Amino acid sequence: MKTTITSFFLILFIAQTGWSQKALEGLWTGTLTQGESEYRYELYIKRKKRNKLEARSVIYLTDTTYIEMAANGMIHSDWSINLYDFELVQPEDAADEDFFIRTYQLLFRREFNDYFIKGWWQEKEVSTMDPKRRQGYIYLEKSKPNKA
Repeated sequence: MKTTITSFFLILFIAQTGWSQKALEGLWTGTLTQGESEYRYELYIKRKKRNKLEARSVIYLTDTTYIEMAANGMIHSDWSINLYDFELVQPEDAADEDFFIRTYQLLFRREFNDYFIKGWWQEKEVSTMDPKRRQGYIYLEKSKPNKA
């Protein structure tokens, strides 16, 4: 009986883990804040290996101006995520590419039937103790496919 209960919970855990992993992949939309400013933000996540992630982020500075970055990172067993921007994708002619490179400490969570990602970002190329270091908050919800 004890073996049956243990097996049941093990199967339930594995099924939940697989479902959550699939829920993580895809397009996430929401906001990124920096001080008093709030920007529309999108993050596309793809799993590469067991805990390795590949991502693209888009920060909309205005309705027509945006910055797209390539990132990589990992997801941990507690569903926390570390992402690191490593390359400016668009616009290719940005004057100061390093100005946009960030690191992210995020949490992937489920609330009823909805998933969300929230956490913090900080500028990568500036000293941790520099008071001018840009940093802020991110809140994202899983983008639902349009039904035509």
